[in-house]
Amino acid sequence: MKSYDSGLTTEVIARLQGDAWLDQMLDNWGRWARGGEIGGPQVYTACASAERHYSAPPWDSEDAGDQDRPDPLAGESVDIAWRRLPQLQRQVLRGVYVDPPRWRLRVEQGRDLSAGDADRHRARELRLPLALMLETYAAARVRISGLLRDGVMR
Repeated sequence: MKSYDSGLTTEVIARLQGDAWLDQMLDNWGRWARGGEIGGPQVYTACASAERHYSAPPWDSEDAGDQDRPDPLAGESVDIAWRRLPQLQRQVLRGVYVDPPRWRLRVEQGRDLSAGDADRHRARELRLPLALMLETYAAARVRISGLLRDGVMR
């Protein structure tokens, strides 16, 4: 039985490990990294004019709460721990949390995606077999959790 036939997904692995604190830290890191820190799209603070004379207005919307803004200190600490992981684990964590999120895939393909579809898409993008991606994801979560709990500056 293949892993995607059994219903095993990154969401199931995260739920089985039952570490809500780690989930929040990795989600925060993903939002922080998509802000341009480790290769996500660059967030500009100046207008798009050639001279860049005008600064962009701050984003003060009633729709945007503080939960949408990443905590930079937590993002940096996860990034330090992430850089200490083996290359394959770094690649998989980046593919799950930093690279195109599921909602973007839904919009691009014009349909709703299940978690298994999103994982198969990620595995194709990472050029890894799905079973290897899921196994590496589970191992990376355990390893980065240990690094974060021990303190990343040690």
